[in-house]
Amino acid sequence: MASKILLFVSSAQSLLGVWRNGTLERCEILPAGDDGHALFSGLLKVTPRAPVYVVADTVEEDYRFETLPHATGSDRGSLIERKMRQYYRNTRFVSALWRGQIGEQRRDDQYLFSALTNPGLVDTWLGIAAEHGAPVAGVYLAPTLSGGLLAKLKAAWPRVLLVAPHRAGLRLTFYKGGEFCSSRLTRALPAVAQDAVRMLTTELSNTRLSLVDAATGYAR
Repeated sequence: MASKILLFVSSAQSLLGVWRNGTLERCEILPAGDDGHALFSGLLKVTPRAPVYVVADTVEEDYRFETLPHATGSDRGSLIERKMRQYYRNTRFVSALWRGQIGEQRRDDQYLFSALTNPGLVDTWLGIAAEHGAPVAGVYLAPTLSGGLLAKLKAAWPRVLLVAPHRAGLRLTFYKGGEFCSSRLTRALPAVAQDAVRMLTTELSNTRLSLVDAATGYAR
């Protein structure tokens, strides 16, 4: 029996991964449309109790740093809930990650708010999971998970720009002190090598300029 199921969803393709005993035993690209849905449904039939982790990689994402007055208990929950409603009224896939306290005398709390702004990207898959009674462990934005690669790559520099080309596009994710700061997904690299190098150079330059402009907004 599978111990964990990973469903990776993007606008270009979906992938299915199956873990057993801590090992990735199966990983495959799912066909688009009904055929892919049928394969996912078939897997859930034979692994009904395995938790499903859904990871979305899409341009329809949003990240915001917000500083809130320090609070605890229900007061903290109310502040976070209010901000979520303010920013993200049209999606239920939102999160708030506490990033520590800032300031010297007044210790305010800093949060990273993030959201999948197009719920339709994963709704069909979640519906299939619900039909089979499969537990959904969570819906995650791919860039918020990719920080685990820094340790694997032994990237211990104070600032790291992680660049990952794939079918959905070119993903550029910036980390400061090992913590996620920003990410964006551009169009996919061209097939012609010379054009791909030109685009990659341009996107790296544009990203660097945007990071310089936004540097004061990142967690210290």
